[in-house]
Amino acid sequence: MISILVDWWHTLFSNNGLNIELYALLEQYEAQKIIVTNATLEEQAKYWMDNAPYPLFSLHHNPKKNNPLYFHSLICK
Repeated sequence: MISILVDWWHTLFSNNGLNIELYALLEQYEAQKIIVTNATLEEQAKYWMDNAPYPLFSLHHNPKKNNPLYFHSLICK
């Protein structure tokens, strides 16, 4: 299965709201989309992730996305 990994903050969403152009582009693809984030549950609520258009994957900063173990955990889930 092909999946598209999408960063949330300052990519799909920012202070200006949902990035409509990026969302429209993503919707053109049948592949599964997954939002990858470092956000804790509290941060997810703060940054409106409870209304995200795609499933979320977060390890709550343990480790962060800049650590290869983050994506290893995503793939092996």
